[in-house]
Amino acid sequence: MTNEQIMCILGEAIKKWAQAKRAFISLSTYAQEIEEWKKLTSVHQVRRMLEIGSGAGWFLVTAVALGFAQEGIGIDPAFSEDGTEVKEIHETKSIIEKLNLGRRVRFYICTFDDFLKNALSKTEKFDLLVFRNTLHHIYPYVKRQLDEQEQISKCIRDLRSTISLLNEPGYLYIVETTRPSRLYAVAYNLYRAFRGAPTINWESKRTLSEWIWIVEEAGFNLIGSSRLRVPHPLFSRIPIFAKFLSSQFLISAIYRER
Repeated sequence: MTNEQIMCILGEAIKKWAQAKRAFISLSTYAQEIEEWKKLTSVHQVRRMLEIGSGAGWFLVTAVALGFAQEGIGIDPAFSEDGTEVKEIHETKSIIEKLNLGRRVRFYICTFDDFLKNALSKTEKFDLLVFRNTLHHIYPYVKRQLDEQEQISKCIRDLRSTISLLNEPGYLYIVETTRPSRLYAVAYNLYRAFRGAPTINWESKRTLSEWIWIVEEAGFNLIGSSRLRVPHPLFSRIPIFAKFLSSQFLISAIYRER
């Protein structure tokens, strides 16, 4: 199978999944995001990557298919209330087999805590850990100060524990959405409701500066951050405008033993 055929099959599969989810995600969305990370780090390929909260797994498959990662593992609890169901992961696996990527892409249906306790995490090392729109689900922002301090402390501890999964140097790839203005939040959720997509809980988000502080407290050194584009076809040809309207950002960080 040629690379062009692989991209065609993968692109159609992601398009079908995105339509079912009422999302504007496409193969090019993931490709552009990966290129943004490469610009920040000057690292163009990693040997092994682990994605925590991989969902249906399309980002992971794209990363391997594009040659960004030689091998990828994804973990997700696959709770339907979190937007991912077991059947979605099985559908992705069928595409993986069709593309002959079965030996290079694997998925485990489990929580991150369970994965850390599993023997696999003690014997396998990775060059890149990916958290795409995952951290705010596991450690959501809460208004009550004591509860928020507990959430932050747990997040720092858990991120620090991921260092044991990394080769040296090891990299972090984080995508999150910042808390926008009230007007933006209301307008965006009205738009999503009109399209039949689930609304976003903006109160669970943290700002870019808060996430950078958490990452550094966990023992990682910041490489850089970048605002990502709004993945809307209307703005796809106007990158500057697409970034201006976006509330999503990418963080890259590195761990080196001091």
